[in-house]
Amino acid sequence: MSTYSKDSKPSGGTGEYVKVSKAAKFDSGLFVAACITMFIGVFWMLFALTVWGIPWMWEQALSSYAGWGWGELAILLTGIALYPWCYSTLLFTWAFWGKPNEARAAEQIGGIHLTHIGLLLFWLCFVGSTCFTWWGGMFGIGMEPEGWYWALFIPALMLTALALQGPFWGLFLIFHGTEGARNHSTSEAVTQPETVVQINCGGGLVSEIWDNKDLSGDPKVSGVDPNIDTNWGGGGPSGVGSDQFSIRWSGFLLPRETGSYTLETSNDDGVRLWLDGQLLIDEWYDQVGKHQATAELEAGEIYEFRMEYYENGGQAKAKLRWKKPDGTFEIVPCSVFSPTKPDTPSTVVLQAVKSGEVFTDRLNWWD
Repeated sequence: MSTYSKDSKPSGGTGEYVKVSKAAKFDSGLFVAACITMFIGVFWMLFALTVWGIPWMWEQALSSYAGWGWGELAILLTGIALYPWCYSTLLFTWAFWGKPNEARAAEQIGGIHLTHIGLLLFWLCFVGSTCFTWWGGMFGIGMEPEGWYWALFIPALMLTALALQGPFWGLFLIFHGTEGARNHSTSEAVTQPETVVQINCGGGLVSEIWDNKDLSGDPKVSGVDPNIDTNWGGGGPSGVGSDQFSIRWSGFLLPRETGSYTLETSNDDGVRLWLDGQLLIDEWYDQVGKHQATAELEAGEIYEFRMEYYENGGQAKAKLRWKKPDGTFEIVPCSVFSPTKPDTPSTVVLQAVKSGEVFTDRLNWWD
Protein backbone atom coordinates (compact mmCIF):
# COMPACT_ATOMS: atom_id res chain seq x y z
CA MET A 1 0.00 0.00 0.00
CA SER A 2 1.33 3.44 -0.93
CA THR A 3 2.12 5.95 1.76
CA TYR A 4 1.75 9.70 1.65
CA SER A 5 4.95 11.73 2.07
CA LYS A 6 4.97 15.50 1.85
CA ASP A 7 8.73 15.49 1.37
CA SER A 8 8.56 13.70 -1.96
CA LYS A 9 6.27 16.11 -3.71
CA PRO A 10 7.92 17.42 -6.88
CA SER A 11 6.60 20.97 -6.91
CA GLY A 12 5.21 23.64 -4.65
CA GLY A 13 2.33 24.53 -6.93
CA THR A 14 -0.42 22.67 -5.09
CA GLY A 15 -2.65 24.72 -2.85
CA GLU A 16 -1.65 28.09 -4.30
CA TYR A 17 -4.30 30.64 -5.18
CA VAL A 18 -4.64 30.76 -8.95
CA LYS A 19 -6.85 33.08 -10.98
CA VAL A 20 -7.80 31.19 -14.13
CA SER A 21 -8.00 33.70 -16.93
CA LYS A 22 -10.19 32.53 -19.76
CA ALA A 23 -8.11 31.53 -22.75
CA ALA A 24 -8.94 33.49 -25.87
CA LYS A 25 -11.34 31.68 -28.14
CA PHE A 26 -9.59 33.08 -31.21
CA ASP A 27 -8.12 30.35 -33.43
CA SER A 28 -5.43 31.76 -35.72
CA GLY A 29 -5.34 28.62 -37.88
CA LEU A 30 -9.06 28.81 -38.67
CA PHE A 31 -8.74 32.56 -39.24
CA VAL A 32 -5.98 32.06 -41.84
CA ALA A 33 -8.02 29.33 -43.54
CA ALA A 34 -11.02 31.68 -43.66
CA CYS A 35 -8.92 34.45 -45.23
CA ILE A 36 -7.50 32.09 -47.88
CA THR A 37 -10.96 30.75 -48.68
CA MET A 38 -12.38 34.27 -48.99
CA PHE A 39 -9.44 35.30 -51.21
CA ILE A 40 -10.22 32.39 -53.56
CA GLY A 41 -13.88 33.34 -53.49
CA VAL A 42 -13.20 36.92 -54.60
CA PHE A 43 -11.64 35.81 -57.89
CA TRP A 44 -14.33 33.19 -58.49
CA MET A 45 -17.07 35.76 -57.90
CA LEU A 46 -15.38 38.28 -60.20
CA PHE A 47 -15.42 35.61 -62.90
CA ALA A 48 -19.14 34.96 -62.29
CA LEU A 49 -19.91 38.70 -62.44
CA THR A 50 -18.01 38.91 -65.71
CA VAL A 51 -20.21 36.20 -67.16
CA TRP A 52 -23.33 38.07 -66.02
CA GLY A 53 -21.90 41.18 -67.62
CA ILE A 54 -22.40 39.68 -71.08
CA PRO A 55 -25.14 41.91 -72.58
CA TRP A 56 -27.58 39.11 -73.48
CA MET A 57 -27.01 36.88 -70.43
CA TRP A 58 -29.80 38.31 -68.26
CA GLU A 59 -32.29 38.06 -71.09
CA GLN A 60 -31.29 34.45 -71.74
CA ALA A 61 -31.35 33.50 -68.05
CA LEU A 62 -34.84 34.93 -67.51
CA SER A 63 -36.40 33.74 -70.74
CA SER A 64 -39.13 31.13 -70.56
CA TYR A 65 -37.05 28.64 -72.52
CA ALA A 66 -33.95 29.23 -70.33
CA GLY A 67 -31.77 30.45 -73.19
CA TRP A 68 -30.97 27.00 -74.48
CA GLY A 69 -28.94 26.27 -71.33
CA TRP A 70 -27.01 29.52 -70.98
CA GLY A 71 -29.22 30.67 -68.13
CA GLU A 72 -28.73 27.45 -66.19
CA LEU A 73 -24.97 27.58 -66.67
CA ALA A 74 -24.79 31.16 -65.44
CA ILE A 75 -26.91 30.34 -62.39
CA LEU A 76 -24.82 27.27 -61.52
CA LEU A 77 -21.62 29.26 -61.94
CA THR A 78 -22.88 31.94 -59.55
CA GLY A 79 -23.98 29.33 -57.02
CA ILE A 80 -20.59 27.64 -57.07
CA ALA A 81 -18.89 31.04 -56.75
CA LEU A 82 -20.78 31.64 -53.48
CA TYR A 83 -19.40 28.47 -51.88
CA PRO A 84 -16.00 29.90 -50.82
CA TRP A 85 -17.67 32.88 -49.18
CA CYS A 86 -20.09 30.66 -47.28
CA TYR A 87 -17.21 28.50 -46.04
CA SER A 88 -15.08 31.52 -45.13
CA THR A 89 -17.97 32.94 -43.10
CA LEU A 90 -18.28 29.64 -41.22
CA LEU A 91 -14.51 29.49 -40.62
CA PHE A 92 -14.48 33.08 -39.36
CA THR A 93 -17.28 32.18 -36.94
CA TRP A 94 -15.34 29.17 -35.66
CA ALA A 95 -12.14 31.23 -35.38
CA PHE A 96 -13.69 33.89 -33.14
CA TRP A 97 -16.35 31.95 -31.21
CA GLY A 98 -14.88 28.45 -31.13
CA LYS A 99 -15.45 25.35 -33.23
CA PRO A 100 -18.30 23.11 -32.01
CA ASN A 101 -18.05 19.36 -31.55
CA GLU A 102 -17.52 17.20 -34.63
CA ALA A 103 -21.18 16.30 -35.05
CA ARG A 104 -22.32 19.94 -34.96
CA ALA A 105 -19.47 20.99 -37.28
CA ALA A 106 -20.56 18.33 -39.79
CA GLU A 107 -24.17 19.54 -39.53
CA GLN A 108 -23.16 23.13 -40.20
CA ILE A 109 -21.14 22.11 -43.25
CA GLY A 110 -24.06 19.98 -44.44
CA GLY A 111 -26.37 22.94 -43.86
CA ILE A 112 -24.28 25.05 -46.22
CA HIS A 113 -24.58 22.42 -48.95
CA LEU A 114 -28.32 21.97 -48.40
CA THR A 115 -28.98 25.72 -48.46
CA HIS A 116 -26.94 26.07 -51.62
CA ILE A 117 -28.68 23.24 -53.43
CA GLY A 118 -32.08 24.59 -52.43
CA LEU A 119 -31.33 28.11 -53.65
CA LEU A 120 -29.93 26.82 -56.93
CA LEU A 121 -32.96 24.60 -57.44
CA PHE A 122 -35.26 27.53 -56.64
CA TRP A 123 -33.53 29.75 -59.19
CA LEU A 124 -33.45 27.02 -61.82
CA CYS A 125 -37.15 26.36 -61.27
CA PHE A 126 -37.89 29.94 -62.15
CA VAL A 127 -36.05 29.79 -65.44
CA GLY A 128 -37.90 26.57 -66.24
CA SER A 129 -41.16 26.77 -68.14
CA THR A 130 -43.44 25.29 -65.47
CA CYS A 131 -42.70 27.62 -62.54
CA PHE A 132 -41.88 30.62 -64.70
CA THR A 133 -45.02 30.30 -66.77
CA TRP A 134 -47.44 29.73 -63.87
CA TRP A 135 -46.09 32.24 -61.33
CA GLY A 136 -45.36 34.78 -64.06
CA GLY A 137 -48.81 34.43 -65.50
CA MET A 138 -50.58 34.62 -62.15
CA PHE A 139 -48.73 37.74 -61.02
CA GLY A 140 -48.42 39.37 -64.46
CA ILE A 141 -44.63 39.11 -64.71
CA GLY A 142 -43.96 39.56 -68.40
CA MET A 143 -47.10 37.74 -69.61
CA GLU A 144 -50.86 37.68 -69.39
CA PRO A 145 -52.59 34.88 -67.45
CA GLU A 146 -54.64 32.44 -69.48
CA GLY A 147 -57.08 29.76 -68.42
CA TRP A 148 -54.78 26.84 -69.07
CA TYR A 149 -52.21 28.21 -66.64
CA TRP A 150 -54.12 26.54 -63.81
CA ALA A 151 -53.03 23.15 -65.16
CA LEU A 152 -49.51 24.06 -64.05
CA PHE A 153 -50.57 24.99 -60.51
CA ILE A 154 -49.79 21.65 -58.81
CA PRO A 155 -46.38 20.99 -60.46
CA ALA A 156 -45.31 24.63 -60.01
CA LEU A 157 -46.31 24.59 -56.34
CA MET A 158 -44.56 21.27 -55.68
CA LEU A 159 -41.32 22.35 -57.40
CA THR A 160 -41.31 25.67 -55.54
CA ALA A 161 -41.98 24.00 -52.18
CA LEU A 162 -39.25 21.44 -52.84
CA ALA A 163 -36.77 24.17 -53.70
CA LEU A 164 -37.60 26.11 -50.52
CA GLN A 165 -36.99 23.03 -48.35
CA GLY A 166 -33.24 23.34 -48.97
CA PRO A 167 -32.75 26.83 -47.49
CA PHE A 168 -35.18 26.08 -44.65
CA TRP A 169 -33.51 22.90 -43.42
CA GLY A 170 -30.04 24.13 -44.36
CA LEU A 171 -30.37 27.24 -42.18
CA PHE A 172 -31.85 25.06 -39.42
CA LEU A 173 -28.74 22.85 -39.43
CA ILE A 174 -26.38 25.83 -39.55
CA PHE A 175 -27.87 27.86 -36.71
CA HIS A 176 -29.62 25.27 -34.53
CA GLY A 177 -28.93 21.65 -35.45
CA THR A 178 -30.32 18.44 -34.05
CA GLU A 179 -30.40 17.45 -30.40
CA GLY A 180 -28.26 14.40 -31.10
CA ALA A 181 -25.45 16.50 -32.60
CA ARG A 182 -25.59 19.25 -30.00
CA ASN A 183 -25.52 16.68 -27.22
CA HIS A 184 -24.09 13.23 -27.61
CA SER A 185 -26.06 10.07 -27.01
CA THR A 186 -26.15 7.82 -24.00
CA SER A 187 -22.81 6.55 -22.71
CA GLU A 188 -21.90 4.13 -19.95
CA ALA A 189 -19.42 4.90 -17.19
CA VAL A 190 -16.17 2.95 -17.31
CA THR A 191 -14.47 3.55 -13.94
CA GLN A 192 -17.41 3.11 -11.55
CA PRO A 193 -18.16 -0.63 -11.65
CA GLU A 194 -20.71 -0.68 -8.82
CA THR A 195 -22.94 1.92 -10.44
CA VAL A 196 -24.00 1.75 -14.08
CA VAL A 197 -24.42 5.40 -15.01
CA GLN A 198 -25.95 6.42 -18.30
CA ILE A 199 -25.67 10.04 -19.33
CA ASN A 200 -27.94 11.54 -21.98
CA CYS A 201 -27.12 14.86 -23.68
CA GLY A 202 -23.34 14.64 -23.34
CA GLY A 203 -22.67 15.06 -19.60
CA GLY A 204 -19.54 13.78 -17.87
CA LEU A 205 -15.92 13.43 -18.95
CA VAL A 206 -14.02 11.40 -21.51
CA SER A 207 -12.22 8.61 -19.64
CA GLU A 208 -9.13 6.83 -21.01
CA ILE A 209 -7.42 4.00 -19.10
CA TRP A 210 -3.89 2.65 -19.67
CA ASP A 211 -2.39 -0.60 -18.36
CA ASN A 212 0.75 1.27 -17.27
CA LYS A 213 1.31 4.07 -14.80
CA ASP A 214 2.67 6.71 -17.21
CA LEU A 215 -0.16 6.95 -19.78
CA SER A 216 2.11 5.65 -22.54
CA GLY A 217 0.91 4.04 -25.75
CA ASP A 218 -2.74 3.62 -26.66
CA PRO A 219 -5.37 3.41 -23.91
CA LYS A 220 -6.81 -0.06 -23.24
CA VAL A 221 -10.27 1.25 -22.33
CA SER A 222 -12.05 4.46 -23.22
CA GLY A 223 -15.52 5.82 -22.61
CA VAL A 224 -17.37 8.44 -20.56
CA ASP A 225 -17.59 8.86 -16.79
CA PRO A 226 -20.17 11.09 -15.09
CA ASN A 227 -17.55 12.54 -12.72
CA ILE A 228 -14.44 11.52 -10.78
CA ASP A 229 -15.58 9.60 -7.72
CA THR A 230 -14.12 6.11 -7.51
CA ASN A 231 -12.54 3.97 -4.78
CA TRP A 232 -11.41 0.61 -6.16
CA GLY A 233 -9.96 -0.57 -2.86
CA GLY A 234 -7.44 -3.28 -3.73
CA GLY A 235 -8.81 -3.65 -7.26
CA GLY A 236 -8.94 -1.51 -10.36
CA PRO A 237 -11.13 -0.60 -13.33
CA SER A 238 -12.24 -3.34 -15.69
CA GLY A 239 -9.98 -3.98 -18.64
CA VAL A 240 -6.70 -3.49 -16.76
CA GLY A 241 -5.03 -4.98 -13.69
CA SER A 242 -5.44 -3.85 -10.10
CA ASP A 243 -2.00 -2.18 -10.08
CA GLN A 244 0.18 -0.26 -12.51
CA PHE A 245 -2.56 1.59 -14.37
CA SER A 246 -3.28 5.22 -15.20
CA ILE A 247 -6.33 7.27 -16.23
CA ARG A 248 -6.93 10.56 -18.00
CA TRP A 249 -10.24 12.36 -17.63
CA SER A 250 -10.77 15.21 -20.09
CA GLY A 251 -13.55 17.48 -21.23
CA PHE A 252 -14.98 20.86 -20.28
CA LEU A 253 -16.08 22.44 -17.02
CA LEU A 254 -19.17 24.69 -17.04
CA PRO A 255 -19.59 26.39 -13.63
CA ARG A 256 -23.04 27.71 -12.77
CA GLU A 257 -21.91 30.35 -10.27
CA THR A 258 -19.28 33.07 -10.48
CA GLY A 259 -16.77 33.17 -7.66
CA SER A 260 -13.92 31.41 -5.92
CA TYR A 261 -13.82 27.61 -6.12
CA THR A 262 -11.54 25.28 -4.18
CA LEU A 263 -10.79 22.09 -6.10
CA GLU A 264 -9.68 19.11 -4.01
CA THR A 265 -8.30 15.79 -5.22
CA SER A 266 -8.35 12.70 -3.02
CA ASN A 267 -6.00 10.17 -4.54
CA ASP A 268 -3.92 7.04 -4.16
CA ASP A 269 -1.43 7.38 -5.94
CA GLY A 270 -0.33 10.29 -8.20
CA VAL A 271 -2.52 13.06 -9.61
CA ARG A 272 -2.27 16.10 -11.89
CA LEU A 273 -5.01 18.58 -12.72
CA TRP A 274 -5.22 21.28 -15.41
CA LEU A 275 -7.85 23.96 -16.01
CA ASP A 276 -7.73 25.87 -19.28
CA GLY A 277 -4.16 24.67 -19.79
CA GLN A 278 -2.94 25.84 -16.36
CA LEU A 279 -1.44 23.15 -14.12
CA LEU A 280 -3.15 23.66 -10.77
CA ILE A 281 -2.25 20.42 -8.98
CA ASP A 282 0.97 18.49 -9.65
CA GLU A 283 1.41 15.58 -7.24
CA TRP A 284 2.84 12.84 -9.49
CA TYR A 285 4.31 10.40 -6.99
CA ASP A 286 3.28 7.40 -4.83
CA GLN A 287 1.08 8.66 -2.01
CA VAL A 288 -2.24 8.69 -0.22
CA GLY A 289 -3.33 12.27 0.07
CA LYS A 290 -5.58 15.23 -0.62
CA HIS A 291 -4.52 18.34 -2.53
CA GLN A 292 -6.23 21.65 -3.13
CA ALA A 293 -6.07 24.55 -5.57
CA THR A 294 -8.27 27.63 -5.72
CA ALA A 295 -9.52 29.20 -8.93
CA GLU A 296 -11.76 32.12 -9.87
CA LEU A 297 -14.42 30.89 -12.30
CA GLU A 298 -17.23 32.66 -14.16
CA ALA A 299 -20.71 31.28 -14.67
CA GLY A 300 -21.52 30.62 -18.31
CA GLU A 301 -17.88 30.29 -19.36
CA ILE A 302 -16.45 27.03 -20.69
CA TYR A 303 -13.15 25.82 -19.19
CA GLU A 304 -11.04 23.06 -20.68
CA PHE A 305 -10.52 20.37 -18.02
CA ARG A 306 -8.01 17.55 -17.66
CA MET A 307 -7.09 15.33 -14.70
CA GLU A 308 -4.54 12.50 -14.82
CA TYR A 309 -4.09 9.78 -12.23
CA TYR A 310 -1.90 6.72 -11.78
CA GLU A 311 -1.93 3.73 -9.42
CA ASN A 312 1.33 1.97 -8.59
CA GLY A 313 0.29 -0.65 -6.04
CA GLY A 314 -1.95 -1.42 -3.10
CA GLN A 315 -5.16 0.53 -2.62
CA ALA A 316 -6.47 2.73 -5.43
CA LYS A 317 -8.84 5.69 -5.46
CA ALA A 318 -9.45 8.93 -7.35
CA LYS A 319 -11.98 11.59 -6.36
CA LEU A 320 -12.51 15.23 -7.23
CA ARG A 321 -14.47 17.54 -4.95
CA TRP A 322 -14.91 21.28 -4.89
CA LYS A 323 -16.00 23.98 -2.49
CA LYS A 324 -18.37 26.32 -4.32
CA PRO A 325 -18.72 30.08 -3.71
CA ASP A 326 -21.76 29.41 -1.50
CA GLY A 327 -19.67 27.14 0.74
CA THR A 328 -21.10 23.83 -0.47
CA PHE A 329 -18.46 21.06 -0.46
CA GLU A 330 -19.29 18.17 -2.80
CA ILE A 331 -18.08 15.80 -5.48
CA VAL A 332 -17.91 17.86 -8.67
CA PRO A 333 -21.19 16.75 -10.32
CA CYS A 334 -21.86 15.41 -13.76
CA SER A 335 -24.04 18.43 -14.55
CA VAL A 336 -21.06 20.81 -14.81
CA PHE A 337 -18.96 18.56 -17.07
CA SER A 338 -19.17 17.90 -20.79
CA PRO A 339 -16.99 15.44 -22.75
CA THR A 340 -17.22 17.70 -25.83
CA LYS A 341 -17.35 21.46 -26.13
CA PRO A 342 -21.01 22.45 -25.97
CA ASP A 343 -22.29 25.27 -28.18
CA THR A 344 -25.77 25.62 -26.69
CA PRO A 345 -27.29 25.19 -23.22
CA SER A 346 -28.25 21.57 -22.65
CA THR A 347 -30.25 19.38 -20.34
CA VAL A 348 -28.64 16.29 -18.84
CA VAL A 349 -30.64 13.29 -17.75
CA LEU A 350 -28.62 11.19 -15.29
CA GLN A 351 -29.82 7.65 -14.62
CA ALA A 352 -28.11 5.38 -12.13
CA VAL A 353 -28.82 1.77 -11.26
CA LYS A 354 -27.49 0.54 -7.93
CA SER A 355 -28.53 -2.52 -5.97
CA GLY A 356 -31.50 -2.94 -8.30
CA GLU A 357 -32.85 0.57 -7.64
CA VAL A 358 -33.08 3.15 -10.42
CA PHE A 359 -32.31 6.82 -9.70
CA THR A 360 -33.11 9.49 -12.29
CA ASP A 361 -32.30 13.19 -12.20
CA ARG A 362 -32.57 16.00 -14.75
CA LEU A 363 -29.84 18.62 -14.73
CA ASN A 364 -29.54 21.82 -16.76
CA TRP A 365 -26.24 23.36 -17.85
CA TRP A 366 -26.99 26.98 -17.03
CA ASP A 367 -29.61 27.10 -14.28
